[in-house]
Amino acid sequence: MKKLNNRITLIFILLNIFSFSYTQQSIDYIEKISNNSLINWGKLLYFGEFYTYINIEETQNFIQESLFKSEEFVKSIRAQVLKEIIGININYEITIKDLLDSNTSFIKDFTKRFYSSDIIVFSGQMGDKIKMISNISFLGKYNIIDLILNSRYFFEEIKIKPLKSEYTPYAHNGLVIEARHLDITPSLFPNIYSYDEKGELILIYSINHSDKAEIVKNGYSHFYYKIDNLDIERDKLYYCAALNTNGTKKTDIIISREDYIKFFSSPISISNLIKGNLYIIISQGKK
Repeated sequence: MKKLNNRITLIFILLNIFSFSYTQQSIDYIEKISNNSLINWGKLLYFGEFYTYINIEETQNFIQESLFKSEEFVKSIRAQVLKEIIGININYEITIKDLLDSNTSFIKDFTKRFYSSDIIVFSGQMGDKIKMISNISFLGKYNIIDLILNSRYFFEEIKIKPLKSEYTPYAHNGLVIEARHLDITPSLFPNIYSYDEKGELILIYSINHSDKAEIVKNGYSHFYYKIDNLDIERDKLYYCAALNTNGTKKTDIIISREDYIKFFSSPISISNLIKGNLYIIISQGKK
């Protein structure tokens, strides 16, 4: 029994070390939702760790009481996780809750996925302390982005045509937008705007321009709070500054016409962008 307790304690310590490094040692923008949960907007996932204690009398069965307490605890965690997940902005217009309120297909698929057994799992026990985690990726088949796209809310398929200009285009593997000087609200599908030749604001990139099959696997956009681990030159990324935000929630970004021409004149750059290679750098102060 002593060896078993030591093993459980070791597992518990290792899990805590992992979760600490997971949230601290990266360039990903981390949005803290509560004292025990966050959204990682770089890797596109929700992560939460939750603790409870078991008060056991000498006459009680420890294992039986632990299982009972765990079941009760999972119910309370699931309610918190649901509340936090449905508050996520899909774009400037709707949240996940809004889509649940208006789309019966999404309600059915989301409910089935959310109440599956892997959403909240037992992580460890040390003495009378139980730990549960919720690690929900937004990527992959039957996960959040896939369910949103399957709802057909974003049903349009718009092909981006490369711009014709005197500029000789250079092929890039992705678009990096510097926006730390602005107050950006992260969302799953931010729109990108620029200006036409008359100076009128135009939409140049949205979820409906993307390759949705690739977006399910890779995500549409990724938010970082610094660019330390991005090698712009080696990875052939196009780096530009945002001019301003757009939209009522400040989820969308405006870039200059010059940057619009330089990037969107290349069919290869466009082909790489629509596969999920959009990276937005936002202020660490928002964390």
